[in-house]
Amino acid sequence: KSMTVIVSSHSLLELDDFCDRFLMIDNNQMFYSNDNTLNRREICKLRIVFADEVSNNILSQLPFNVLNSKAEGHCITATFEGREEDVINAVKTLNPLVIDSLIANFEDRFISDYSKQ
Repeated sequence: KSMTVIVSSHSLLELDDFCDRFLMIDNNQMFYSNDNTLNRREICKLRIVFADEVSNNILSQLPFNVLNSKAEGHCITATFEGREEDVINAVKTLNPLVIDSLIANFEDRFISDYSKQ
């Protein structure tokens, strides 16, 4: 109906279910907007399980930009810049036991874009 609803929140995860666009204001200045930015870059989020404990350093062997990663024991959850199929094929060269595709949420997309600015 050509309307805009303004919602104020500090939690991007909270907004993920019902917002498709957003802007951020800090000190009365707009400092980030996702009008077109989030749709221009392809990102994918994966959970990767290995036989042995790993650190985030293992991801440096891949030819993709790692936007965010967290290693816990045998598992790494990481967000990559690139097409999911290409990233998964590259991750397979690390010989993981399991590769799970996850949905990159609003917060993942914001972090990936904001880290580039």
